[in-house]
Parts: sequence; structure tokens; C-alpha cells
Amino acid sequence: MNVSIPRCRRRYLCIISSVFFSLILFIYIQYFQYLSDNENLNQPAYCNQTIIRKHFMQNKSPQELFEEYPSQSTFTYEIHNGNFCLSLRPHALVFVISKSNNFESRNAIRRTWGNFAHISSLNKFSHLRLKLLFLIDIDESRLLSIELEQRLYHDIVQVRLPQYYSLSTYRDMAILHWTDKYCSEAMTTVKTDDDIFLNTYLLANIINTIRINTTIDKTKLQCNYSDTSAIIHGNLFKQAPVVRYSSDSIQEGTRYITTNTEYPCNYYPDYMSGFGYIVNRNARSKLLCTFFRDKLPFHMSDVYVTGIIPEYVDIKRQDLNLLISYRSDDDCEKFFKERNPNSYACASSLHYNQKQMNIFELAYLSILFCIHHIWCTNKHICDNQFLCPHRQITLYTNLRIIQENQQSLCSIRSKKRGSHQYVIGVSAYLSRKDNKKLISKLKTYLLQYIQEAKENYPKWIVRVYYFSLNISREEILDIEDKYDNVDFCDVTNLPVLGNVLTWLPGNMQRKIIDLTKPQCNYSYTSAVIYGN
Repeated sequence: MNVSIPRCRRRYLCIISSVFFSLILFIYIQYFQYLSDNENLNQPAYCNQTIIRKHFMQNKSPQELFEEYPSQSTFTYEIHNGNFCLSLRPHALVFVISKSNNFESRNAIRRTWGNFAHISSLNKFSHLRLKLLFLIDIDESRLLSIELEQRLYHDIVQVRLPQYYSLSTYRDMAILHWTDKYCSEAMTTVKTDDDIFLNTYLLANIINTIRINTTIDKTKLQCNYSDTSAIIHGNLFKQAPVVRYSSDSIQEGTRYITTNTEYPCNYYPDYMSGFGYIVNRNARSKLLCTFFRDKLPFHMSDVYVTGIIPEYVDIKRQDLNLLISYRSDDDCEKFFKERNPNSYACASSLHYNQKQMNIFELAYLSILFCIHHIWCTNKHICDNQFLCPHRQITLYTNLRIIQENQQSLCSIRSKKRGSHQYVIGVSAYLSRKDNKKLISKLKTYLLQYIQEAKENYPKWIVRVYYFSLNISREEILDIEDKYDNVDFCDVTNLPVLGNVLTWLPGNMQRKIIDLTKPQCNYSYTSAVIYGN
């Protein structure tokens, strides 16, 4: 009995002590937050040009700053790729920021949205010159592998910067510096990351609109603080609050926390999403001239490059008001299939291992057909006057070439119909080593697809461009007799189907796409059947 009483007392004492210290801690946290809130109340809500000038630019006006000698050294490159623009002066350099160890992500991008062959094959964009580059920082353990990758693909720029998030501003500025040094005639520079999926049809249309409304100047730009033609295009974040502590309502993590010393206002200047903003030549010059004279650039790159500096030197920020999916757990395939012509970019599931890359490529085939359908077939879908000023149907030039080429053995019906705007182009491909069972399965899918098209879309023609399919002329005539909505073209003798399929990913595994299932949520679509 005497033993249990002291034990009870100790237990109650521990409970009381725990409650007391918890209460003290709670009061301390509330007091700290109260001080922080009061401090925020005393701070300016918005950092205008005057505040930015005092806090970041040594209280100098843009004119005074530009007259000074640069305070930061220029960038140096392990792989400079200096001849990249000699043969082709691009309208847009699409720079993808990537880490050294993300080879699978880079390869997936090369095979999918970063392959601009499907863009240049369209009449509307045939004159448009887009080039893809990866900016990679330094990882000493992977220098040789990056050098080998550059020899294989010729699309690497490696800047001498370590792989730290705090240096993201320097990486973004290295993109602009490299463009200015080695490709100064490039009309625009596009910045994105290797975990982003871009709608390159939409990007091409934006670049094309910029090109049409821009007077090309080949002279190298100098630091000019009064240049009024500097513009950054993208998705604008307005009145974004500054994250001061981890319990902030914006759950962005510790890397986005900013102290009052680093940034003295409660809201950032209007700035662009880093998922694919576009910088023109004049803006590039102003950004670089300011950056190299700023002794301590702000660590959040998108805010600094597209918000703080533009606010200081009067760079116009053009809001394109596009749709972007920011969550990495979102379904990009579903996002791009929602029939909105303004769907621009999607955060993919971080970076790709080999399995994820295969899934990425398979999804891209489906996404590409849907995006292609929006931009190249359906004149009623595109309702954005800025992005689609003419609303015109565009057909593949290659398909007309195939029709007129003597080597293409198109059926009599196909030749009579010729190029037609109501055509669903189906590519039927099998390699010569495929077995009879697979060939039979492919033909079955093809017939199912023709039947479905006839029932649901009677005014549309299914034109089958086939090669290595081992289908006889008699079989073709039988199918054409049975279905009046189909015709055939044998393009076996034309390499890679006259470039119609050059944008498809390489190293395809044997797959059969079930064409009885709709590829898009539209009334009609393009389709492909292939093996390997």
C-alpha cells in the first residue's frame, strides 16, 4: 500500500509537468506567430520598383546600375556546345533544366514532346524553327557519361554549377547567358524542367504568333534600360504571398521559406510559372544586364527572373492564361484529354526510371493524337483568338506527297478521292519478322476500327497507310467492297512512311493499340496500329 501511493504521485506529477510544458510551448508558438503577424503588418504589402531598388540594387536606378561594371563573373561551361546554332538560327530555344543523373527523363523527352518533327511536318508550322537543349549542372561522378550523351545527341549544355536548389536562379540565368553568347539571334528562349510535359503544338502556336508580330533584328543587343519591347510570356501568378514559416497556409516546404531580410514585402511582384515561360531577345538582354550587376540575387528563380527584375527594369509580363497542372500526382494523359485547347503543361510524376519512361511514352502516343486532333483537325475546338487567329484546318504535307509519289501504291479509290479534309489517317505497321498470329490480330483490330468509324462517323474516310503488312491486293479490294468508307495506300517503299511516323518513340516494344476504345473524348480521332 505504501509503495503504490508514491507511484501514483509520480505519475500525476509527470502528467501535470507534461501539460504545463505543452501549454508553455503553445503560448510561445502563438506569441511568435503574433510577433510575425505584427511584423508582416508593418511591412509593405507589395515590393514596387522603389523598394526593389533600395533592397536589391544598392539604391540605384536602372540607368545608374547599367552604367556600372558587372559585379558578377560570367558563366563557364564544361560542355559549351557552341556550334549548336550555326546551321539553324531558331525562332525558339527550348531549354530544359535537368540534373546529371536524370538521363531517363531526358531520353523520354527526346522521344516524345521534345521531338519537334511532328510540329515541323504541319503546314502551319513548317517554317517554324524550334530547337531543344538540356542545361545540366556539374556532378563530378557523371562527367564521362554526360560527355558520351552529348556525343550521341548533341543537345547538352553543361554549366559549371553544383547541384543545389539554392542555385536555381543561376541556372535560369545561365540559359539566357548561353543563348546570348552562342545563339544571340534566337528570337525567344523557353525555360522548363525535365519533370514537365509540354503541349508543343500550343507552344509552337504561341511562338508563331510572337514571330509574326516581331521585327527581326540580327544585331547583338546592348544594355539598354529604356528598351520598351522587352516581354516575358507565360502564366502569371498575381499577388503570391511570401512563405515565412512552415505552418504557412501554402504548404510548399522549407525551401520556399523566405526571411524578411531576403525579401521585405508580404507579396511577390507578379511573376511567371516556371513550367514554360518565354523570354524574347530584348527581355533577355535586360535580365542579363541586371543580374550581372546584382551582388546577391534572390534564391527563388521564377520570382527573381520573371518578377523582381522585370518590376525593376520595366519588362512587360504577358499573361497567356493557359491551363497548367501543377500537382506531380495528376494524370497528364487525362489532363490533356479534357478537350481544352489551352492545356499547356503538366507536372509528370517526378523523374522516370525505365518502367516509368515506357509508361510515359505509351501515354504520349495517346496524348499526341488528342493534341494533334485539337490543333490540326477540328476547326471548332480552338476558340482562343490569340492562339488560333485563323482557325484553319491543316493537313500533313507528307500525306499529300505520299499520294502523289509514284512509289506509293494507293488504291484506285484512294487516288480518286485524293487529299480530303475528312480523313482519319491510320498507320498500319508490322515488321517483316512478325508472326502470322500477330498479323491476323492486327487485321482484326483494323476491321473493327473501320466498322466503328462507318457506324459513328459516316462522312469520314479511313485511309490506311500500311507497310510490311503482307496484305494482298485482293484482300484490299474485298475490304473496300465491304466498306465504302475506307481506302488503302501501300507505302512500304517509302522510308519511315515518308516521315509521318518519325516522331514516334524509338525502341518500341511490341504493342497493339485497341482502336475499338476511343483514344480521345472527341467524336473522331487519328489512330495508329503498329508492332516492332
